[in-house]
Amino acid sequence: MILLREDEDYPQSLTSLSNPPELLWARGNTDLLNTPSIAIVGSRKPTQYTQRSLDTIIPRLVEAGYTIIS
Repeated sequence: MILLREDEDYPQSLTSLSNPPELLWARGNTDLLNTPSIAIVGSRKPTQYTQRSLDTIIPRLVEAGYTIIS
C-alpha cells in the first residue's frame, strides 16, 4: 500500500517534520503507524549478553504498548 501525506493512514508523527516524505510504502496493519514505536537494530549474530539483554528489554517495551520495528 502506498500512503500519501494527505491520506488518513499517513502517520501523524511525520506531519510535524519540516520536510516529511511525500509517500510511504506500507504493508500490514497501518494502524500501528500511529502508535509509540521503537526501532531495534543489531548484529545477525548477537552475543549472549546482547541476546539476554534484548530478551529482558523487548517484552517490557511490548507490555508498555510500543510497536517494535526491526
